[in-house]
Amino acid sequence: MGERRNIAGGVGAWSARHPKTAILGWLAFVIVALAIGSAVPTGEITDADRMIGENAEAAQILEEAGVVEPASEMVLVQPRTGSSRTEVDHAIEDLVARLGSTAQVEHLVSPLTPAGAGLQSPDGRSRLVTFDIAGDPETASERIDPVIETVRAAAQDHPTVRIEQFGGTSADKALDGVMDDDFRHAELLSLPITLLVLLLTFGALVAAVLPLALALTAFVGALGLVGLASLLLPVDGSARTVMLLIGLAVGVDYSLFYLKREREERARGASPAEALRVAAATAGRSVLISGLTVMVAMAACS
Repeated sequence: MGERRNIAGGVGAWSARHPKTAILGWLAFVIVALAIGSAVPTGEITDADRMIGENAEAAQILEEAGVVEPASEMVLVQPRTGSSRTEVDHAIEDLVARLGSTAQVEHLVSPLTPAGAGLQSPDGRSRLVTFDIAGDPETASERIDPVIETVRAAAQDHPTVRIEQFGGTSADKALDGVMDDDFRHAELLSLPITLLVLLLTFGALVAAVLPLALALTAFVGALGLVGLASLLLPVDGSARTVMLLIGLAVGVDYSLFYLKREREERARGASPAEALRVAAATAGRSVLISGLTVMVAMAACS
């Protein structure tokens, strides 16, 4: 009787009695959730949101006061072995001229000018060229590519001088590029690998596709809900990939656990309906509790 009063068991039993309604209702929910999420702009997380403690409070105060910190960059210029000071000065002049002609650069300061007198080491070996990326600092990474190419071209044209760029925007650009490549590879490999594992497990294409399809539809529906929730809590750009990887992992795992429990009941002589009801009341309840635990854990991590 306890199983009959179980919420998961009741939902599973109802779904077994109304399979078409359950399937169509689930697909309708996924479509509606995706449509609602797509209709609203996704709230992207900002640099201030990534901070904690006093740094976050300071960033929030500056943001509310309208104080915007520019996207500052710098280029380190040093002589390589055997190069002369004249070669270094010429490289700096060329670099500054190239950066000055780039529309994305503003507030350019050369160490060869009086304003840049403090941009060199005491021995004069290391010098910095500083500048800001023009426009909104939050979107500076979208405009920094021409600047990076300009610095790279200057470095190639002056092989006897070390010319290296660094700054918050260029560093974020490089890290985002590495992470995007890694996530893209993970996305491309996760589906075929998961399908291959399921094929080896079931030995049948249809049986292997069903858990994967269920996990994918859950992922699509979650995308819509996340887009709606981002109006209150902004999300990181990598959230979609993390959702896909975790969603596939737990979705397929829960499906196999559920199916294994149903097959155990069938092996004991239970009817298909009874086996499904017992599996829903036992494995279904465990899946529900485990899924909620994952949600709470991921919410705490964010």
